[in-house]
Amino acid sequence: LKLQFLYLIEQAPAGRGGAWPSTPVLYGGCPACDDMNGGAGGAPPRDGKAAWCPRGFPGSIVHVKREAVDVRTSRAKSVNLLTRGSPTYPRRGDGQDGRTVREREFAKLIEAASTDVGGSRDDGLRKLAWGGVPNVHRPDAWRLLLHYMPAERDRRHKELERKRREYRDSVRRYYETAGMILEDGSYHLPEGASAPPEQELKMRHQIHIDVPRTLREYGAFRSQFVQASMERLLYIWAIRHPASGYVQGINDLSTPFFIVFLSEHLDIETLLSAPEAECDMILSENLDDDARLSVEADTYWCLTNLLRHIQDNYTFAQPGVQRMVARLEEVLTRYEPPLVAHFAAVDFGFLTFAVRWMNCLLTRELPLNLTIRLWDTYLAEGDGFPSLHVYVCTALLIHWKDTLLGMNEMADMMVFIQSLNKRHVFLKDLEKWISLAYVMQHQDRLKGEGDE
Repeated sequence: LKLQFLYLIEQAPAGRGGAWPSTPVLYGGCPACDDMNGGAGGAPPRDGKAAWCPRGFPGSIVHVKREAVDVRTSRAKSVNLLTRGSPTYPRRGDGQDGRTVREREFAKLIEAASTDVGGSRDDGLRKLAWGGVPNVHRPDAWRLLLHYMPAERDRRHKELERKRREYRDSVRRYYETAGMILEDGSYHLPEGASAPPEQELKMRHQIHIDVPRTLREYGAFRSQFVQASMERLLYIWAIRHPASGYVQGINDLSTPFFIVFLSEHLDIETLLSAPEAECDMILSENLDDDARLSVEADTYWCLTNLLRHIQDNYTFAQPGVQRMVARLEEVLTRYEPPLVAHFAAVDFGFLTFAVRWMNCLLTRELPLNLTIRLWDTYLAEGDGFPSLHVYVCTALLIHWKDTLLGMNEMADMMVFIQSLNKRHVFLKDLEKWISLAYVMQHQDRLKGEGDE
């Protein structure tokens, strides 16, 4: 990840005080991920130093030769340009257990008697997860990062069982007694049950409408199995959080959790690529009632803990969203004033497009696999992730700035912004956005312009 910072600084505009480093010259690649310059095992180091792998594999060596570097001390500190040597780690899959280096690092932390979750992104599990979590460890890593699962290993099973029972009781108390919406839109109440308040009926109906619209590009989310689960957990969340109730966008935030916890029970790639007609069969064959309940409950509790950090995004008038959108405009003005001026010239206000970015945390703008990768970093940030999210949105706009500057009609810009999920965005693009977001946020904090 530090290697990416070298690239990103080199791309920054000149004239911000001090010269910028030239483009690093790479020798060889990362022995852990085989990701640079045609694979691992390149030429020996020329300067005796090494940088971290750009995909975050700790301890792996990517040798760097920097030419004509002239950077002020304060700037070098702000972007963490210090290179660091490390013993060469075994390559992917080496060793008797067949696990990658990164998987072994996560296993060591998660399987410890007491996991060091870390108080910030510079410590423990948070530090390791910030660069991405291996699929096999993501469910437990997310539970730990959100403080849903205890750090002490011997307490985990008992605590998870307790929270899942509590969720099951909520289903019985709030959902099963509230009746159901039939296919014709009518409402059917259980015998002897009284009708819920009108506000709850409206909320239930809105959830019933929104769930089938969620991630419709995947057959799994069009299956009755998944839709029924999501409708239950969203309704219970809304009932138990009356300050906001259900707000459109919360349905999108539940999807990464649902898929991650589902991955403990079946192969997600197979499910997401399967035709809609096969999805219910795959789910019913791989999940019994207890497994289904655990996926729902874990999604509910982790969604609850995530939303605690952004609760005022969903209360009346959405003051949290308003602040984040204003902050986005402020940050983009500092780093890309021509783009902000262009937005103003075509009357393309930030509230026009950025409300959804803050409400849904880019879940509608990114493919599901990239959303999940982005959330690895967000959850590692802890309660500071809303601030980083603003900078990630800034980096996204900077990425597309040339295209946006070439548009002179507000309608064209709106169509482009709203169809980002149809653009070709790859993992390497997302990693660059995260890196640039980190650099901008860190520089602003050093200059006293951060929001924390």
